[in-house]
Amino acid sequence: TSNDDIAAFAKYSNGATFKNMRFEDITLEGRHRVATVVTFDNANSTFENISVVNADVKGSGVYVSTFIGRKYGGTIKDVYVEGTLECTTTENGGIIGAFQKGGTIINTISNVAVKKPSNTDGQNRQLNGGFIGNIYTDGSTAPSIKNSISIGSMTGYTDADGEKNPYKFTGASEQVIIAALVNCYEYTIAAGMSSITGNTGSNLKGATAANIHDVNFYRETLAFDDKIWNFDSVVSSGHPTLK
Repeated sequence: TSNDDIAAFAKYSNGATFKNMRFEDITLEGRHRVATVVTFDNANSTFENISVVNADVKGSGVYVSTFIGRKYGGTIKDVYVEGTLECTTTENGGIIGAFQKGGTIINTISNVAVKKPSNTDGQNRQLNGGFIGNIYTDGSTAPSIKNSISIGSMTGYTDADGEKNPYKFTGASEQVIIAALVNCYEYTIAAGMSSITGNTGSNLKGATAANIHDVNFYRETLAFDDKIWNFDSVVSSGHPTLK
């Protein structure tokens, strides 16, 4: 549990392509950079048509995720991630712990329950989210996250200042959400802190139970491709699956 860079598949990647992959029943535990597929994508790798089901990931440090711990640039497209993530510090998330240096995420579902039983971060930072813990933007290299949704529930802890839950989508600031997100959603009735503000508008919105159980929400509102996604389970489970 004190080791870093713990992964089910690869510790590091750089300019690689990961495609048509399936992960199921994954259990991982470590400190920094703990993730199912890759702990640290150093530059511009592509992750496409990948599902992670029943992952149980725990980490006591930063960049802990049920998919990728830390990612620089590149692409994530048509990805479904389901499982539980337990963390105690900051910059941890269902799809990515921290995302920076540009890059694109599109048509991705995070169905991850994030648990934070305490906060051991020395600066008391709370940048953890059901989709992404933190997003870095610096002008022209701001990431682009489109047509994606987080539907998992968050569980936190209580201190002298009250209840502290992870964010349902991201711990990033309102300014960053406006710069990086387009047509993204968080599940309205899921437990957790909302990343939605009065200014996020078309960037980040709330999805109701009726939305996520409606095939047309995924097919039309989020523009998921019928050739890639199977919508047969949407009415019963609240999400499509990859073919």
